[in-house]
Amino acid sequence: MYQEEEYAYGILPNSYFKDKIDSLIPGKILLAGEGEGRNAVYAASKGWEVYCFDISSYGKTKVLKLAQQTGVKLNYELKNMKELTYELASFDVVALIYTPLEHSELVKYLKPGGRLIFEGFSKKQTKYNQENPFAGGSREASELYNYDQMKETFKDLSMRESYETQVILEEGIYHQGVSYILRYYGIK
Repeated sequence: MYQEEEYAYGILPNSYFKDKIDSLIPGKILLAGEGEGRNAVYAASKGWEVYCFDISSYGKTKVLKLAQQTGVKLNYELKNMKELTYELASFDVVALIYTPLEHSELVKYLKPGGRLIFEGFSKKQTKYNQENPFAGGSREASELYNYDQMKETFKDLSMRESYETQVILEEGIYHQGVSYILRYYGIK
């Protein structure tokens, strides 16, 4: 998809990401699987020091072009998650927007008191990805966030501060267009 002339998802940031970033004081942020960089460029335009990564060289070319046009600086690495060498507990925010469950390992890069922003795939989107050979993102529901996986994965994060949500997560219901921001108190 990133080889196409047009941006795969447009250049507007994810609306939930935008809403939450706008409510925070800018600091240092890590974005996983950033692709063409719509969220990264938006965060940088709001004064954040942005670090992001993806495995698509086409995505990197497009995000750097967009950043240049917007007049912002990004630290974009062409790497997979296992190759990252950031200092542990060094980011104010880690954002996992439409990324597989495996990216939850990135909480180790959050500072104490930092925030995790994540938004999962809906069942509708997963079905679309399975049927469309040119779609991006994960294709298997087992790789995405459901209630039990979220509880287990983030058991060492205290959900003492959550913000308004659009639906309530229940057993067996995938994380449908909803994000939580969690306050981080350390990994045991």
